[in-house]
Amino acid sequence: MTRCILPTLLSLVSFGAPTLEAQDAAEQLMAQKKMARDNWALLELGDPASHETEHLLILAPKSTERRLKDIAVNLERSHGVAAKALQLTQEESLPGKLTVYLLPERDQFTPFVRRVEKRRLEDNEAGSHIVDGDAPHAAASSPRSKGDPNLDHQAAVQVAAALLQHKAGAKVPVPEWLVLGFGRATAWRAMPADKAVLNERRLARTLIASKKRTAADVWDGTLEVEEAGVLRASLAEFLAYGPGAGKFPALLIGFKPEENQDNRTIAQALESAAIDPKVIEARWGPWALAIGK
Repeated sequence: MTRCILPTLLSLVSFGAPTLEAQDAAEQLMAQKKMARDNWALLELGDPASHETEHLLILAPKSTERRLKDIAVNLERSHGVAAKALQLTQEESLPGKLTVYLLPERDQFTPFVRRVEKRRLEDNEAGSHIVDGDAPHAAASSPRSKGDPNLDHQAAVQVAAALLQHKAGAKVPVPEWLVLGFGRATAWRAMPADKAVLNERRLARTLIASKKRTAADVWDGTLEVEEAGVLRASLAEFLAYGPGAGKFPALLIGFKPEENQDNRTIAQALESAAIDPKVIEARWGPWALAIGK
């Protein structure tokens, strides 16, 4: 009789009660949800519309409630595309879920940056992300300058950018062109048939072909404002999703400063990842002109 009872008891212990790990994850998620609500309350916008996916907690004004599920599908897809490109393991995942704040109006995004992120807003800033701590988040607002992504795409950009920064290390100074370029390239990959994506790809091909823009133009920061967004995305797409994509995580690791070093240059990061900049210059243009047509 004892032999029959013992397996039954063991099965109850194994399958009938949550593990400590599951309890910890549930408690962490509850804490993140509370923090998200508390942060939203600081904006004085009333109760938010909200939606939860496998990896994301999304909050937005009630005015966006009808579209929120559709937006969430694209954001979750962007998360998956980025995680695969970054070769994120389960152990490297963000803690809990990434909270995403959708703030369509400038007078919503400005207080978010000041009250929640506790910093000064930059003039042309339309999105942000912070992955340091137990409640990582991304935030998106409407375009500030010509060529900026719309609200939905900005959110996708920031979700992917947050994962990249997490992969590299929360405090590792990865160049902005690569962080946001990867975010935008990921949005392109996640929403390939979207009209805005097709237009941005077309513009990137035109700039590469007619103005002979090079990879050095991108990482040296010599581009015009209206060119920068799409060309950064195109180059980042080549690096993260192109023929040498397997080395992309190593490139990110290459930006980690050594002892007594503030930051590392793109040349140093490329060298540490065994990526030849001459190969990038030779192959990016033809690859970008061919893809997405």
